[in-house]
Amino acid sequence: RAGYVVVLDDITQVLSGERALAWAEVAQRLAHEIKNPLTPIQLSAERLQRKLSPELTGPQAELVEKTAQTIVSQVDALKSLVDQLRDYSRLASTQMEAISLNDLVTEIASLYGREVQLELDPQAGFVRADRLQMRQVLHNLTKNALESQQEQQLASAHSLKPVVISTKALKLADGRYGLRLRVRDYGAGFSEVMLARIFEPYVTTKRSGSGLGLAIVRKIVEEHGAQVEVSNWSSDALGVGGAQVSIVFPM
Repeated sequence: RAGYVVVLDDITQVLSGERALAWAEVAQRLAHEIKNPLTPIQLSAERLQRKLSPELTGPQAELVEKTAQTIVSQVDALKSLVDQLRDYSRLASTQMEAISLNDLVTEIASLYGREVQLELDPQAGFVRADRLQMRQVLHNLTKNALESQQEQQLASAHSLKPVVISTKALKLADGRYGLRLRVRDYGAGFSEVMLARIFEPYVTTKRSGSGLGLAIVRKIVEEHGAQVEVSNWSSDALGVGGAQVSIVFPM
């Protein structure tokens, strides 16, 4: 008898990977094109300021000073964007070593003081990772969480809670053991549409920022053979919730 075989395949990850590759190429070209004129612009503004300031007084001197400083500060902002684009388009060669996850989290959290609360599992051991890149991941996630909470606080006038960074030793679905790093905030969370595209560059819920933070985090995490997941969380008992980013390192 004649018949048909229908095969259904979820290609979400394939499409996401193709978009990531396309964005990496765009980011590399943008970084190159933006960087070239920045130094001449900054030097020209500083030269004009040095040349005109001694010859002007009063409002005119103040105008030259203010204008030059505006140009220099905006050039610095563009340089920061170029650095982020470069980080996304290509990562530096990784220097893998055994790192205590709890020690690394404690080190980063100490820089943020009371804005960060730790919930560390004493059983969480070591992961093989690049120390500098993992610092970048933790800084990006913590900074994003704090900014999300601050925007939520301005909108609702509620007291600001600390961002919670936790570690957990767990058993994976395939039987292996792993370590989970999770950063949880008390912000507004993400919409379903946003969650579907959360790792794409320039996708962000913040009023400011390039939207490259999570894209860079994902690229670093995948280079380490780990998995990253972004989701919303809520506690019915406490009546609170927000967004969370979980990274699972296989042991």
